Amino acid sequence: MRIFIDTRTTRNKYQGHGVGVYTENMAEWLPKVSPQVSVVRSGWKNCDVFLQPSFYDGFPHGFKGLKVIMVHDLTLLKFNYFSARGCLVNALRGLEYRYKLRSVKKADLVLTNSENTRQDVLHYLKIPSFKVKVIHLGLKNLPSSSLPFDQLGIPNEPFILYIGGVEFNKNIERLIKAFDQLKKQNLPEDLIDLKLVLGGRGFWQKSRPETIKIMNLIDSSKINNDIILPGFIPDEDLRSWYQATLAFVYPSFYEGFGFPVLEAMSCGAPVITANASSLPEVCGDAVIYFDPYQIDSIQEKIKEIILNESLRQNLSSRGVLRAGQFSWERTARRTFQYLATFLGR
Repeated sequence: MRIFIDTRTTRNKYQGHGVGVYTENMAEWLPKVSPQVSVVRSGWKNCDVFLQPSFYDGFPHGFKGLKVIMVHDLTLLKFNYFSARGCLVNALRGLEYRYKLRSVKKADLVLTNSENTRQDVLHYLKIPSFKVKVIHLGLKNLPSSSLPFDQLGIPNEPFILYIGGVEFNKNIERLIKAFDQLKKQNLPEDLIDLKLVLGGRGFWQKSRPETIKIMNLIDSSKINNDIILPGFIPDEDLRSWYQATLAFVYPSFYEGFGFPVLEAMSCGAPVITANASSLPEVCGDAVIYFDPYQIDSIQEKIKEIILNESLRQNLSSRGVLRAGQFSWERTARRTFQYLATFLGR
């Protein structure tokens, strides 16, 4: 079985992000799960399968084999939110997005990373259900940092941690407002200096409309000195941050899968996250959930976890076990099984 994988997502804006990580791991793991598989990275002629990790890149004209596409999420389509740069840009990018979605309808097999995304594909794109299959993604093993703990920029004060993007669905503004509410309460003496760490390169991209809104909110609050923005945190340092935090908070109200929560759980961080989209499917009973649209709910669950050490220990243990159920080997093996079935082998 010769599988061509379009690896452009390992070199463009998706590099290091969900789509790019998926592409890298499929190219690595598919040949490992079956001796029948050979992966081709350039030249799709004479291949049995064309695996497209991004519907934006589509399929070449003339390919006669099995066309397979992975849909990671349809968040923008669901919320009709394609740009934060005004109505005109939003409309134009929406037209482009919908045009690119045609490649999904051309596929013989549509893979999705969660049942939640599968339901979106069925609902919005009207793809026949027999063609749409769920394959959960894997999880990378984060290395341990070679730097001493005190050189990583990790606060000495207790802190709660968010790592991720600044896009509208990430719900950062409600998280900041919930933290503001929390700080106004009578916290125990050892938590008076509690910090909120917002990690990710997006928080340093000052020209982005989303970042501007977030920074304006922080600057206008009375807790601006309690919010830390370390910027991009490299993989080799992430484990130390996850292990140092009181809790990892992920308030996103819409995800296709949810890499950050799995990553945090695998490192033993107690996780609280939104009871929305794919997150309950991925996290199971290993986390505490809140309503992402209710600031009070976010605040209450943060308070519950930072005040209860035994709860944090319990969630830490359950999270490690849950994260252990996800691996790229399983993703590749399940992918191979579907490819063989659809090829009639």
